[in-house]
Amino acid sequence: MVDILEQNKDKFEKYFEILSCENEKYNLTAICQKQDVFDKHFYDSCLAVDLIKQHATLLDVGCGAGFPSLPVCIVRPDVKATLIDGTKKKVDFCNMVAMELGLNAKAVHLRAEEFAQKKVFFHVVVSRAVASLPTLLEYCAPMCAVGGVVIAYKTDASEVEVAENAAKVLGLAQPEIHQFETSYGKRCLFVYKKVAQTDAKYPRLRGLPRKTPL
Repeated sequence: MVDILEQNKDKFEKYFEILSCENEKYNLTAICQKQDVFDKHFYDSCLAVDLIKQHATLLDVGCGAGFPSLPVCIVRPDVKATLIDGTKKKVDFCNMVAMELGLNAKAVHLRAEEFAQKKVFFHVVVSRAVASLPTLLEYCAPMCAVGGVVIAYKTDASEVEVAENAAKVLGLAQPEIHQFETSYGKRCLFVYKKVAQTDAKYPRLRGLPRKTPL
């Protein structure tokens, strides 16, 4: 993984420069030190690169400052990414980075509940540090194509049982769990295969996925 970052060093350096500059104007991330950004944002985001098939379409739900999708696009230029977030300054930032680095990515200022109404489906739907696992699955599963995967970034595997019902209701198989020991601690990626179409009533509106998780 370190080799992948090194092979794309110029683009990651540029990403860091843009992030540092814009973070002084807007609160994009609390992680500011260069080594921390490279470890906890860039390296961490790229943990999923080998789990994504060639020429996949990818949706990043709650993209924030572009993690994990923009680092994935840097090391996997075959991937076409769409990023969504409810905060416009973060969307604008992600589009700036994508343009400056020549990435096949576009950010859209919409919440997951709103974007789901477009009925656009992706090979891979990812989310990192957005919500509890049952809530995150409700945001992501409706926009994943049958046969595709939802990849959830978590600290450890402790949430898998509480999300079993949500996965079943949303048309997801029980996950493959990929665990990593990193310099900044444990990391866990849940990979849910989409095995059935999600009922059109999901994701629920008015904040219900957070208030009353499946």
